[in-house]
Amino acid sequence: MSSSAATRIRLLPAMALTVFASAPLGAQETPPPAANTAEQAIDEARDAYGPPPPNEECRVEQDAATITGEIIVCRRLGDQSEYRLVTPSEATKRYAEETMNEGNPKTPDFISDCHDQGWPAGCVRVGSVPPPAYIIDFDTLPDAPPGSDADRIARGLPPLGRDVAPVRPENSAATPEGSASPEAEQ
Repeated sequence: MSSSAATRIRLLPAMALTVFASAPLGAQETPPPAANTAEQAIDEARDAYGPPPPNEECRVEQDAATITGEIIVCRRLGDQSEYRLVTPSEATKRYAEETMNEGNPKTPDFISDCHDQGWPAGCVRVGSVPPPAYIIDFDTLPDAPPGSDADRIARGLPPLGRDVAPVRPENSAATPEGSASPEAEQ
């Protein structure tokens, strides 16, 4: 390798350091962009997001109505910019976010009580233990008396209706048995 090539190789890192170090310094010397005033920012926003200009069709129709004698009912559009807070696309997006899950039930949280047991891998449960079943031994039940409705139903016959409890008359329910009724005392 020649001595000029070796010198170039030694100078290469120094030149690279000079180039890279001067770039941030040059960026700091550029003047900052002119700042907008609040009024300019509001005017730009009003132009970008404000309502469209009022429709001129009404004026044309009114001029034609003056000539023909027709009555034209037309509303005047006021300045709508004072009523608009967000752009229509932002309003649509906000409405979609607010009504996204409306009417949809939320998924159940089956492990809400497993936090004490080392959640999320502490326990995995679905549902609960069913209530105990009642155990009835039908052999211990007494047999139905012969001739009763229960006996007839057990043999597949229709009940006769003789096992119905007797119904007391309305006025006898108020007086105990063996006592005189108020009508009898009179």
